[in-house]
Amino acid sequence: MPQLPQLTSALGGAVLIVAPLALAGSGERDALQPRSIGPAGMSGRVASVAGVPGDPRTLWVGAATGGLWHSEDGGLSWTPRYDHGTSSSIGAIALWPTDPDVVWIGTGEGNPRNSSSVGTGMARSVDGGRTWKDLGLADSEKIHRILLDPRDQDVAWVGVLGPTWSDGVERGVYRTTDAGGSWERTLFVDERTGCSDLVADPRNPEHMLAGMWSHRRSPDFFTSGGEGSGLWVTHDGGDHWTQLTSEDGLPSGELGRIGLAWSESHPHVVYALVEAEQPVLLRSDDGGSSWRTVNSDDSVAPRPFYFCDIRVDPGDPDRVYSLHTIVTVSEDGGASFEEFVPYNLVHPDHHALWIDPTDPNRMVNGNDGGIALSIDRGESWRFVRNLPLAQYYHVSVDMDVPYNVYGGMQDNGSWRGPSSVWENGGIRNHHWSEVGFGDGFGCVTLPGSTTRGYGMSQGGSLYRWNDVTGERAAIRPDGPEGVELRFAWNAGLALDPFDPNALFYGSQFVHLSRDMGHTWTTISPDLTTDEPRWQRQAESGGLSRDVTAAENHCTILTIAPSELEQGLLWVGTDDGQLWRGTANGEWEPLHGKLEGVALNTWIAHVEASRHDAARAYVVLDGHRRGDREPHLYRTNDGGATFQRLDLRGVIGHAHTLEEDPVDPDLLFLGTEAGLWLSQDGGAHWEAWGEGFPTVPVRSLVVHPRDHDLVVGTHGRAAWVIDDIRPLRGRSSEDQARIVDVVPPAPTIAHLVKQTRESRFPGTEEFRGQNRRRGALISFHLVEPEGGFEGKGHLDVLSEGGEVLRRLTFEPSAGLHRLVWDLRRHGERGARTNGRLVELSGGPEVVAGRYRVRVTVGDHEDEAPLDVLPDPRLESGPEELRARHDLLARHGALSARLDAALARADRIAEDLDWLQARAKEARDPEADEGAPHPQQELLDAIDTYREELEQLIDRAREPRDLRGIHESNRIQDRLGRIRWYVGSSHREPRPAEVAQLERVEAECDAFIAELERLMAEPLEGLRTQAASAGVTPLVTGSGG
Repeated sequence: MPQLPQLTSALGGAVLIVAPLALAGSGERDALQPRSIGPAGMSGRVASVAGVPGDPRTLWVGAATGGLWHSEDGGLSWTPRYDHGTSSSIGAIALWPTDPDVVWIGTGEGNPRNSSSVGTGMARSVDGGRTWKDLGLADSEKIHRILLDPRDQDVAWVGVLGPTWSDGVERGVYRTTDAGGSWERTLFVDERTGCSDLVADPRNPEHMLAGMWSHRRSPDFFTSGGEGSGLWVTHDGGDHWTQLTSEDGLPSGELGRIGLAWSESHPHVVYALVEAEQPVLLRSDDGGSSWRTVNSDDSVAPRPFYFCDIRVDPGDPDRVYSLHTIVTVSEDGGASFEEFVPYNLVHPDHHALWIDPTDPNRMVNGNDGGIALSIDRGESWRFVRNLPLAQYYHVSVDMDVPYNVYGGMQDNGSWRGPSSVWENGGIRNHHWSEVGFGDGFGCVTLPGSTTRGYGMSQGGSLYRWNDVTGERAAIRPDGPEGVELRFAWNAGLALDPFDPNALFYGSQFVHLSRDMGHTWTTISPDLTTDEPRWQRQAESGGLSRDVTAAENHCTILTIAPSELEQGLLWVGTDDGQLWRGTANGEWEPLHGKLEGVALNTWIAHVEASRHDAARAYVVLDGHRRGDREPHLYRTNDGGATFQRLDLRGVIGHAHTLEEDPVDPDLLFLGTEAGLWLSQDGGAHWEAWGEGFPTVPVRSLVVHPRDHDLVVGTHGRAAWVIDDIRPLRGRSSEDQARIVDVVPPAPTIAHLVKQTRESRFPGTEEFRGQNRRRGALISFHLVEPEGGFEGKGHLDVLSEGGEVLRRLTFEPSAGLHRLVWDLRRHGERGARTNGRLVELSGGPEVVAGRYRVRVTVGDHEDEAPLDVLPDPRLESGPEELRARHDLLARHGALSARLDAALARADRIAEDLDWLQARAKEARDPEADEGAPHPQQELLDAIDTYREELEQLIDRAREPRDLRGIHESNRIQDRLGRIRWYVGSSHREPRPAEVAQLERVEAECDAFIAELERLMAEPLEGLRTQAASAGVTPLVTGSGG
C-alpha cells in the first residue's frame, strides 16, 4: 500500500487534520485517521521472535497476521515496523550478528492452519526497521526460516515452505549472495514439497540440514506427508545436497513435517523431530551424518502441522525444548519430557522460542495469545499486555453511549469493549470483558441490550451469554431426526431485523429460533452440494489425524436477512452455493449466475442492501483453491442477474463488504491486505492509506447512529474511523463550492472521569486511542483560481451570531477535519504559586444549538451544530447555564486582572530602564555637598518601585518565590474559585458566588490604585527625570 505522510498537528485546544492531496484521491481518507482501540489483553498468534544476544532491551516479534513489532526497552513498549509492507504475516526474522539494525524478514507463517495468511516474499532493513526493501520471492507464500552467514552480510539462506492451498515451484531452499538482489534455488523436491525447517552448524554456516515437507490443504481436507518429505544435508552452502534415509537412522516409510535444532555449545549434536507413521525424536552426535531414535512416544510430536519446533539450550546439549500445546523440556537428551510452560500460566499453542545464547535463562516465547518473557529459565513469565494482535473473525456494535464493540477472535474467545471511554487514560485492557471462550466467531447483542447476546465457537457451538451473571447457555440447534448437522469452523449467524427474539443459524440447513435459542425450526433444505468426497473431515490430517472442525465442509458460512423486506434471506456456503429464500421455506438457487469465478468457490460474505431489497453483494474467496484474486458480485434485480464488480488495483483475496446505510454508492471492502473504499458504487477502489496498516480485514460495520466505521482485523484487533459521513456523496453544487462544510454530528459535552485502574500505569499497559472529546468538524476545500491566500479559519458562533471560538488552519484542496473542544475563547488565566495556569479555552459552552462557519479568503460556508448534555448528569439546563455564566464572569475578571498586571510589569521594566540611564548620567566627580539631581531621581525611583511592588504583591506572588507555601493573594483566590466552580457540573454554591464578588471588589480596587499610581506619581517621576537630564520613557513602552 502507498505510504502517506502523517497529517496530524496540535493547535492548542483543538486538533487539525488536513489532507494535502486532491479532493478526489487518497487524501479524502487521510483526514479521517483510524483509531486502534484494542484489545491487547489477550493479543494474538505469534509466528516468530528474535532477540540480540547479551542485549535485554532489543526484541522483535513477528505476528501470524499482525505485522512486525520492535521493542527497544525489553518489551515494555512496542513499535510496529512493517505496517505498510506487502504482508502482515511474518514467518521468520533474522538479525545480522554484528549489527542488529540489519533485519531480514520472511513473510507467511510456517504453521499452515486453515486461517493462516499469505506471505509475499522477503524484505530487508538496514536501519532497524525504519525503512525496508522488498527482496522478491513474491510467490513463496510461506517462509519459516532465514539463516544469515555471519561472515558476509550479503549472504543468506531461506527455507521456503511455499503455497499450502496449491502447487507451486517457488519453494525449497534459496540462497542469495547479493543481499537479496537475486536468488538461487539450491534445493527443490517437487511442487507440493517445501522447506519446513533449516538449521546450520554453529561452526560452519555452509553445513546445513533442511527438513522438506510435502503437505496440502484444501477447503475440506488436510494432508501432511508424502514422497517428497525428508531430511537433507549440505556441506558446501547448498551447492550439493544429499538426502538422508533410513540407512542413516531416519524412520522408514512416508515422512511428514520435520523440525530441527542444532546445539550451539556442542555443534556435533543435532536433533530432529520427525512426523511419521510413528513419530520420533532423533539425535545425531556427528553433526547430522547419522541418527538414532531417542524418543518414540506417541506424544513426542503432537499435532505436527501446527507445532513442530524444537530448541536446544545454548549451554546444555542435553536440554531440549519442545513447542506444542504447552512447552515441555527434556534434561536427558530427549529421552523424556516434562512440563515446562504450563497451560494455566501462559497461553497455550506455542510456535516460537528464542533463547539468549549468552544467558540461557532469558527467553522469549511466542504463542497463540501473544508473547511471554522469562529471565529465570521459565520459573516465572511476564505476559506482554500491550501488543494488539487480536485476530477477529467478526465484529458488531450495540447502541450504548458510547457504543460497545463485540467480536470473536481466533483462539481467544469473544469479547466486549468500548469504542471510546469517558474517562482519562484511553481504552485500556480492563475495559474489555470476555463473554465467551474458545475460538471466537460471531458475537452479537440482543437488540436493545448491552449485557446479553449470542456468541459461538468452532464447529457450531452456539451460546447465549449474560455479561452480568456470567451465564453461557448452550443453544445449538438439533437437526432433523437421523441427520447429523455440519457446522463450519466459522458458521453463519444473523439476527432477524424484524423480531428482537429471533435469530438465524447455519449448518447445512438454515435454522430459525423465535425465542432466543430455546427452540428451533429448520426452514430450508440442505443448501450445500452435500458432496460426499468433501465430507471426509473425520479422516483429515494425513500422517497425524487432526479433526477440529477446521475442515468441516459443505456448510453455510453467511446468512444475510434483508432489513427492508421481512423474511427475505440471502445465504452463501463454503462450497459455492448461493441462495435467495424466505423464512417460510421458499428457496431459489443463484450460484449458477456468478460468471467468471470457479465453481464451488467459497462464499465468504453476502451483504443485503439497506437501500433496495432486490440488491445484494456477494464476496467470494478463492484462495483455498490457489486463487488469490478478490471477487465481488452485485445483483440489483433480486438475483435474476449478477454483475461482477471491477476490483482492478485491489490487493488480497476479499473477505467482507459493508454498504453504507445512507449512501448506496459508498462501499467498504475488507481484503487480506487491508481496507478499501469505493465512492461510486464499486466502479473504482482505493486503499485507505496512511493510518491503517496492511492487515487482513475480516469484518466491517457502520454504526447506525454515530456513523463510525468499525473495522475488525484478523491480526491488529479492532479499529474505529470516526464519523465517515464526509465520505458520502455530495451534490454537484456542493462539489463546486470552494468551501463545503459537512453538517457536524451532534456532540455530547460529556464529563471525563478518573479511570478505574492506576492513574500512573507506566509504559507497559496498552492504551487504545480514544475518540477526541469535542465536535468533529469536517469540510471540503476546492482550490480557487489563483490558489489559496493566507490562513483559513473556523468560527463557532452562538445562535445570536457571537463568535465564541476561532481556530485557524492552512488551507489546501481536499477534506479537512478540525476538533473543537467545546470551549469559548480562552484567557491567559490566573497565576498560582508563581506559575501561569494555561487554559486551552474559556469556559465550556452549555448544551444548545451553535453554528460553525469556515472561511477561506472570500469564500465561506456554515452548518448547524448541536451540543448535547451528558446524559448521566442530574443537573438541568438552568443550573448548567448558571455555572457557565459564573465561569465566564470569572474568565473576564481574570483577563482584566492579567491585563492590569501586564501594565504593571511594563512600568517595572520602564523603571529599570530609567534607573540605568540615571546612573549613567550621574557625575562621579561632583562635590559631595552639591545638589545631585540624578541621585534624587534614583531615590524617587526606589520609592515609586516599592509602592508599585507592594501593590502588585496584593494580586500576585513574587516571581522569585521558591518552594511550597500558602498564599491568599487575588490571583490565588481566583484560581481556587475556578477550581471549585469548574469541578462540579451544578449551579454554583452561594459561597462561591460570594467569593467571586469579594475578589471582584478587590480586583476593582487593585486596578483603581494602579490607575492612580500611573497618573500623578508617574507624571511627577517623568518631570523629575527631565530635570535631571534623563530622557524619560513613555509609560508602558517596555523599554
